[in-house]
Amino acid sequence: MRIIITEKFSVTHVLAKVAGDFYPDEEIFFIEALPYWLNNFKFPKGMALSEYPYYGRPLYKRDQPWGGLRRRLSKLIDRKAVLINPISLDEAAAFMLKADDIICACDWDHAGIWGFNLFMEQTLGANRAPAYPVLALRGGQDTKSLCAAFNTMIDTNHPDFKALLSAGRVKRLFEFSYAINSQAILGNLYRRLAGTNEPVFVSKYALQALIWLAEHPPTLCYKLEELMASKWQGTGKYPKDSMNHLLGMGSAASRQHLLGNLIQLGLINQSETHMLSITPLGTAFVGALHPDCRDFDLPFRLDAWMNMGVEAAEPAIKRYLKTFFGKQLRFDRDKILTTR
Repeated sequence: MRIIITEKFSVTHVLAKVAGDFYPDEEIFFIEALPYWLNNFKFPKGMALSEYPYYGRPLYKRDQPWGGLRRRLSKLIDRKAVLINPISLDEAAAFMLKADDIICACDWDHAGIWGFNLFMEQTLGANRAPAYPVLALRGGQDTKSLCAAFNTMIDTNHPDFKALLSAGRVKRLFEFSYAINSQAILGNLYRRLAGTNEPVFVSKYALQALIWLAEHPPTLCYKLEELMASKWQGTGKYPKDSMNHLLGMGSAASRQHLLGNLIQLGLINQSETHMLSITPLGTAFVGALHPDCRDFDLPFRLDAWMNMGVEAAEPAIKRYLKTFFGKQLRFDRDKILTTR
């Protein structure tokens, strides 16, 4: 029995058309792991403000992040992936222990490879094999490309796999501590200005988009999304084509989400014609930020760290976050004292 781990049904669907040709006498199952490995950080609780800026290595919850999404188990029947049932982590682990082989067929990028690795950690853990075969989906999803991928499989010890896994780990190393500091330091600033006690998270790219809007006239939503993607230039310090892992600020889905979050928080406004503009609350928020919170080079900086590997990148990430949030914490504290 072989189990192929994919991210989502669209990949399972196309692989089902050809997988049987390579394993004609075997049972083949698919597990779609995507809903599990979306960032589901386990944050420390009960921290005092004196403990910030914080830096730590990421921890993850071992539960379902979004109630509506389910990890799915399917079986290959007549070149189709036929759904058997949703499957929990423990059920997946028990089923995977029966397999003769487990194949990674997650997207060939830092997110997909990191996600496969986390999924294996949270299911098999100490029962993991030393290595697993990898279907490196570098090309398209047409039959010719998929067959080529099956014919040139690598394993999880391959340098290319390790490089993508390392890049994914570096990104989460940054995002984990950024999120913890943002919820406390930027969250406190927002709560004071907005007059609310609700928990607030301003993401790394949402903050830069907000600062950008504060410096520019109202902009059509799709234009800003375009800018944040392929047209983001930063300050010009980094060549635009220097990025290996990232493409501008966020993904297509995350850009819509982060702009929607800024609208929901009342920091920006979207008109009936989809024009985005900063609100008085947004202006006050940006005005209360330390000038060095403006970092339009952040996606380039993060991509460069992802190329370095965890050991080399971690000191730079720690220094950046401690400096970034340390400056904001002191700046905010000084402003409060001068207004009393």
